[in-house]
Amino acid sequence: MSRGSFKLILLALLTLAAIDVVLSRGKAVPPGSYVDDRGGFSLVPPEGWHALAAERFREAADINPALAASLADRQLALVLIGPGTVGQGASSVQVAVVPGDSPGLSERDPQALARPIEAEIEKTFGPFTRDSARRRNVDGLAALELSGLLETRAGGRQFRVRLIQVLVPGDRRHYLLTFLGSPARESSDVPAFQAVLSSFRVLRRPSVF
Repeated sequence: MSRGSFKLILLALLTLAAIDVVLSRGKAVPPGSYVDDRGGFSLVPPEGWHALAAERFREAADINPALAASLADRQLALVLIGPGTVGQGASSVQVAVVPGDSPGLSERDPQALARPIEAEIEKTFGPFTRDSARRRNVDGLAALELSGLLETRAGGRQFRVRLIQVLVPGDRRHYLLTFLGSPARESSDVPAFQAVLSSFRVLRRPSVF
């Protein structure tokens, strides 16, 4: 191999390494963020929302009955509870840290990716009607967003719940951010969830190469 060829290969490797460092660094953590070092993420809770870490999940079940069935067996790291009366179904955001690599979100069809996730949603929450599945960007990473309506029961009555779930890749893990809320509160609470996504930082990021 000539010296010139060696230099070109070395330059290419250094360029790839530099790109990997830049892309894996992510954005700066915003002021006022809740930081979970063990889970490898941070976010800014919306103003007026309560942040409950894992050891306080029993309180979350009392505040929002829709959470009760899912808290025991989901790998939840954080629950955010929106404004509302205790027992009246205040909106919530769940953050789960799931071990294992996420699917290739940038390469695969969102509709195909959505189907197995829908099955897990129905297993966890109940009947689910999806109205959208799309790719989106979260902290510079390709993520998948699903949105639809749940049919669920609580307190002996049936009602509908807006569900938005976003799958974000991390280093040997992925993050599931799930919004649950009454359709009547969408105009105020869905923008609050979108603000959470804008503030979300992946502190243990997947390798680009």
